[in-house]
Amino acid sequence: IVAGRNRALSQAHGSDALIFIDDDEIPSPGWLKALVSTWRAQGCAAVTGPTPPTFEVDPSAWVVASGAFDSWEAADGAQVRSADTGNLLLDLAVVEDLGLRFDPRYGLTGGEDSLFTRQLTLAGGVICFAAGAVVTKRVPAARARRTWVLERSLRSGSSWARVRIDTAGPTDGALGGLARLRLRLGYGVKGLAKAGVDGARAGVARIRGDVPAQARYEVSSRGGLGMVVGALGVQVREYGRPRRRTSTARAGRRNA
Repeated sequence: IVAGRNRALSQAHGSDALIFIDDDEIPSPGWLKALVSTWRAQGCAAVTGPTPPTFEVDPSAWVVASGAFDSWEAADGAQVRSADTGNLLLDLAVVEDLGLRFDPRYGLTGGEDSLFTRQLTLAGGVICFAAGAVVTKRVPAARARRTWVLERSLRSGSSWARVRIDTAGPTDGALGGLARLRLRLGYGVKGLAKAGVDGARAGVARIRGDVPAQARYEVSSRGGLGMVVGALGVQVREYGRPRRRTSTARAGRRNA
């Protein structure tokens, strides 16, 4: 996914703006106009908007309460600190002046858009929210499941920690290395505490039959475990392709 995004940046060189949308999203009427209008009116480095879900099958109460597919909201024209590439306009002059590219280390894990937009805002770029720039995210049955949500929560927690460590400042020299080590330890401890406390809360909610609370705490607990994994520098590869078996046996059968 990083290779594709960076190819788009290269292909769009010389243009004023580049707009990303995911292949599982449907733009609403006025989506493009809202993005461009906000960009022109605010003079910002990037624009994002809402991404409400539409489910192929009715989700369970647990999935709904988990918040995994909730669209984040902000006031029209408000400044936001980061965004994802499912609904994003980039001012290419700003991006190219800053020399920003998507980091290949996040190619199979996801989180590359969080890192990119965080680097953009840390460099002084402004991201604005366009309330009218709505894209609807399609959620297939395979994703509207508790197991998938928890897997995503683990990966998201890992990416969250990695992004913050990777944007913490200079890495050169002993001081930079020591600062990174402190961050890793801090996020590791914070994630472990989060996993333990919210895991216990999820257990209590389950006993009480409080499904919404159980879902929220289970997601939070799994995200805490992800923070620990990310702090240790371990990659959770959500987008890797399954390994293919060798075709020697199949070829032998065909030859026979």
